[in-house]
Amino acid sequence: MKKEDCKLVSQLLTHGRHYAEKYLREAGHLPPAFFGITAKNLITLLPRKFEDAEDKAEFMLFVRLLGIAHELTAAALVAEVWSVEASADELPGTPPSESLHRKECVMVSCEIPAGTKQPVLFPIIRTDAGTFFGLGKPEFADPGSTRSRLSQFFPDRQPTKADREQARRLLQTMTATVKKHAARARRRL
Repeated sequence: MKKEDCKLVSQLLTHGRHYAEKYLREAGHLPPAFFGITAKNLITLLPRKFEDAEDKAEFMLFVRLLGIAHELTAAALVAEVWSVEASADELPGTPPSESLHRKECVMVSCEIPAGTKQPVLFPIIRTDAGTFFGLGKPEFADPGSTRSRLSQFFPDRQPTKADREQARRLLQTMTATVKKHAARARRRL
């Protein structure tokens, strides 16, 4: 990884860790968050709760368009996950949430447009009473070992100016639609 890419990943890990510690300490759980770095600033996106696969797909479309429209130089998703190392005493294909060897972690999945991906897991340390105590030392996972539909933030090719303009228009349409639905929901209450 190039020196400037390492610096961006380090920034994302710092933001992700601080965000996770704050929410775990205050709320006891971690809502997912997306961080994107542009040439000028840091963008933070806190999605509503994911109810199903459609919500995740819509969020990822929004994130990918955001990356194109704002020319992100790096991005990361921060989420609470279960991590499992392969074990001989467990059936193959056992979901992490059902594994006896599961470990509760915060995942900060960093990506750089050139295709560099670096998922990092921070083990969640809890007290005997189950409250959040802190985060353990980072564990750098093999980029190919983590599977998630909440990844691949950047397109395979460098977006053109026309691509960026189209992404901006689509983001405006999506944002207007969300605001319209939210206004209707408030009127029903």
